[in-house]
Amino acid sequence: MGMEVFNNYHTDEQISHFAELTQKHNAIMTAGSDFHGKTKPLINIGSYRFNEKYYDYLLNSVTELR
Repeated sequence: MGMEVFNNYHTDEQISHFAELTQKHNAIMTAGSDFHGKTKPLINIGSYRFNEKYYDYLLNSVTELR
């Protein structure tokens, strides 16, 4: 139903690729920090790479999930 487009490990190119695939298939776009506590101490919970270009689509995905 969806794909994690925004993630701390995704490059800008990967974000664009995943976002385009998600939109092409009218799927839900998600984001995640990939925070796993002590095993990934350099990642902050709730912080992730993001591209404003996809803000509206991400917001619509969140609304759809509610």
